[in-house]
This record gives sequence, C-alpha cells and structure tokens, in this order.
Amino acid sequence: MNRHLLPNSPSEPSRRIVGIVADADDERVAGQPTMTIYHPLQQNGFGGRLFVRTEGDPHSFVPAVTRMIHEIAADQPVERAATLEDVRAEMLSPERVNAFVFSAFAGIALLIALVGVAGVLAFLVSARTREFGMRLAVGCPPRQLLTRVLSEGTTIAAIGIATGAAARAARIDVIEALRSE
Repeated sequence: MNRHLLPNSPSEPSRRIVGIVADADDERVAGQPTMTIYHPLQQNGFGGRLFVRTEGDPHSFVPAVTRMIHEIAADQPVERAATLEDVRAEMLSPERVNAFVFSAFAGIALLIALVGVAGVLAFLVSARTREFGMRLAVGCPPRQLLTRVLSEGTTIAAIGIATGAAARAARIDVIEALRSE
C-alpha cells in the first residue's frame, strides 16, 4: 500500500493505492476474477451499478428506486433495471446454447457409432452363415449361438470404447502439456 498506480496516458494523474480487496467479479455472473480498480466517487462522479435487496417482487421496486436516484442526481440515467437472475440467465445463455448443440452432436455421434457397431456385427454374422448352419445341424442350441454372437459384439464394442477412452486421455495429456508450456 501507499504506492502509486501509473496512468494509461500522460494526461492522467497517477493514483495512490490506499487498499487492496479480495478477488471479486461484479461484471460477470460466471466467476472469473479480473483486476478492478475502484476510484473515489469525487474523482469520477456517479456511475456503475446499484444493487437493491428486496423481500418482494423486485420489478415493483424499479419506479421507486429510479425516482430516488433522480432525486439525488436528476441527470443520472437509469438503464436496464433487472434482477440478478435475469442478468445471470442473459450471461449464461451462450453457454447453454453451446451445451445443447454439443449434446445434440454427441447424441448423433453415439447413434452413428451404434449403427456402425450393428453394421459390423451384421457383417460378421452374414459372413458366418454357413458356420452357424453347421453348428445348428450338429446340435448346438440356438440360445448358445445367439449368446456367442452377442458376446463377440460386446467384445468389439468394449475394445472400441477402451481405444476411444485411451485416445481421449492421451489427447487431454497433450493439451495439458501444450498449455503448461
């Protein structure tokens, strides 16, 4: 403390640091603390945000709060009166849209993967039709044949899932290594 903050331009005066506060983000609802400099009101005049805590409907207090602000400073504009929930919904809507789009694409990718596994399984079954006919002819119960085909399909799917998970883990490790550089 008692140090000076250098200005952005030569025409601005340097400012003396009188205190340091904890990380806070009053600009965004999704927390990402950023550097904020608070100036004395006498140096910058009015401006900024006013938060009002209410017990009832917050929208019903807007006219009274606007009237009080205009009594204090008649030329002070009051813009976009909103609840914190409205601000939060507005700030998070792009993330919600992204989550919906990514979920839709993930669902389509899962559907394509299921169709692919079913196609591979169908190809394997069609290639072994003669073998299955012979097994049934020598007395293999159909249930045992079905169980074997399904277990082979499950094995193929498990190998695919394990390979995909390993590739994803390796990709995450590579991304983390690049970020740390």
